[in-house]
Amino acid sequence: ELEVGRGRHRRHDRLRLQWGYTNKDIQYSEQVGSPDVVAGNRAFLSVALIGDERDSLTDPTKGLFWTATTEWSRRWLGSDVDYVRLYGQLFTYLPLPKGLVWAQGLRAGVVPGDDPFYLLENRFQAGGPTTVRGFRQNGLGPQLTEDEGLGGQAVFVMNQEIRFPIWKSLKGGVFWDSGNSWLWANEFSLRDLRHTVGGGLRVMFPFGPVRLEYGFILDRRRNSDGSYVEPLGRFVFGLGHAF
Repeated sequence: ELEVGRGRHRRHDRLRLQWGYTNKDIQYSEQVGSPDVVAGNRAFLSVALIGDERDSLTDPTKGLFWTATTEWSRRWLGSDVDYVRLYGQLFTYLPLPKGLVWAQGLRAGVVPGDDPFYLLENRFQAGGPTTVRGFRQNGLGPQLTEDEGLGGQAVFVMNQEIRFPIWKSLKGGVFWDSGNSWLWANEFSLRDLRHTVGGGLRVMFPFGPVRLEYGFILDRRRNSDGSYVEPLGRFVFGLGHAF
C-alpha cells in the first residue's frame, strides 16, 4: 500500500480540507488455506471536507460535526477499475432543559455502479456499537459467514439519542438506531432499514465515556415455522459515544 501527497488546510479549526493519493495492491483468500485468491490494484485520489462546531470533542452538548468525502479511482492513476466512492455524515447536538442532550446522527455512502468488486476492501458496513446497536459488529447487510460481514457499496444509518445526567460522572442514554448496507448501490431502499431501541449507562472519563448498553431489535426476522432467527437484542460495550 502506498499513500502519498496527503495535505491539509484549516480555517479557524472549524473547517478542514484534506486530500491525498493512495495506491493499494490487494490480495486475500476467500477462505484460510483456499487456493482461490481475490486480487486487484486500487488507486485513487481522496478529498475530505470536515466541519466541526462542537463544544467538546469527547462529550458534546451542542453544535454539529460533519464530513463529506470522496475517493476518485481511475485507471490512469494506477487502478484496475474506475469508480467513485462517496460518503457523508452529519451529527448534531442540541441542549435541552435539566442537562439533557438530544444527539442526532445521519450517515450515508454509495459507490454508483453494478460491479460488486469495485471495492475489494473498505466496503460500507453497518451494525455494532457505533452504528446500529443491538446487532453484532458489521452484522447487517451482505454476510460472508454467520460471524463475518461482507459489507457493500451502499450504506445508510440514522441515530437518535437522548443523553442525561444521573450522578456525578455517571450518565444515561436512550436511543433509536436504524440502518443497513447493500451489496450494490441500486439495491438501496429505506424499506430495508433495520431498527433497534435501547438504553444504558456511561461513566465519563477525561478521554470520554465508557458505555454499557442494551439494544432491542424491533423487527426480528422469523423462520417459516414462526420461530425467531435473530436474538431479542444484544449488550453493547463501547469506548466513547456512539456518534
